[in-house]
Amino acid sequence: MSIQTSIAAMSMNMSQANLQSAMNISLMKKTMDQEEANAMQLIESMVAAVPPPSNHIIDVLA
Repeated sequence: MSIQTSIAAMSMNMSQANLQSAMNISLMKKTMDQEEANAMQLIESMVAAVPPPSNHIIDVLA
């Protein structure tokens, strides 16, 4: 294999690795955005599930 072929092959491999890395980062960002939305939905549903405080006092020590 000549030096030009080796350089070309290395260039192609580096380009493919860069593209794969960029795709992985993009997928990770999309996943993080989706998980952030899921977490916000969970927090909102938890807040909605808690009843508002009442004006009645319950003696739990009796």
